[in-house]
Amino acid sequence: MIRGKLIAIATALKHQRLKDLINALAELTRLETLHKQNPSDQLLAQLTSTRELIKQLSRVNVARNLMWTKQSFYEKGNKADSLLAHCLKKRQDIKRISKIQRNNEQTGPNSQ
Repeated sequence: MIRGKLIAIATALKHQRLKDLINALAELTRLETLHKQNPSDQLLAQLTSTRELIKQLSRVNVARNLMWTKQSFYEKGNKADSLLAHCLKKRQDIKRISKIQRNNEQTGPNSQ
């Protein structure tokens, strides 16, 4: 019962943070449009403050993700190698070169 309440509170906070970020991004695009049409110092100050708010929200999110990563590596204890290896394997799959193209001729797994 308490666990469910905690999950509900955490979910509500997550949705509120997401809503704040979406509102800040919408406000930023609105202010940028207004500033392009009619440049003024007041709009520039509002733009700067909105950008700082977005940066702060992003920093909080990054700090939370970093803490979660540190916690997961700590919980694995001596088996942290497997978690690290899993993360690195994902990166290797992304960075794999599938084919090379030279002077309009294709070289790769399907070339002859």
